[in-house]
Amino acid sequence: MNGHALDSLGDHGGAERAVRRAIAIALKAYGPDHAKVIDAKRTLAMIQISRQSWQDAEATLLGAIVSQHKLGELTPLDSLELALAHVYVNMERFAAARAATDRAKPIIFTQGENSYMVAKWHEARARVEHGAGNHDRAKAELRIAHAMLTKLKGAEHLETQIVERFLREKHYLPMRASSPALNVFMQESSG
Repeated sequence: MNGHALDSLGDHGGAERAVRRAIAIALKAYGPDHAKVIDAKRTLAMIQISRQSWQDAEATLLGAIVSQHKLGELTPLDSLELALAHVYVNMERFAAARAATDRAKPIIFTQGENSYMVAKWHEARARVEHGAGNHDRAKAELRIAHAMLTKLKGAEHLETQIVERFLREKHYLPMRASSPALNVFMQESSG
């Protein structure tokens, strides 16, 4: 089984071991600054984020970002900077999170103003602003994200509904990955 499958089954330790093996193999075969190594590091970081292992995810993402810059392949769909911003919000390092979203913006916005990743950028920026106590800015970013998600995914799509609910209830967005508000919403939506 691969790391994604193990992680989705809740075997985060097994997932991390499998992905670390994949990284070691890719490093040996391709060297540190190869797309396959960067992709494996991205997967490892997502597993670390799902475990709320923020320092490990930060280190993994920073390494992948350095390699990605050396390789010169910066693509909007795999913005490591947005993932890093999410990590920094959960570490309550809002200036670093804002800087990460700033670095991600020119990469993501190359897809055009009405892309899914641009909507996700606005949602990430709302998290940053909310965590930093800038609630008016957070709400403005979240409104943009909501309008874009409604247009791109539809009003009934789960992501659109989550953003709408946070706007309606003035929660803006959950601060942490384990937000009680998000957990309640997910339970209500699946039931």
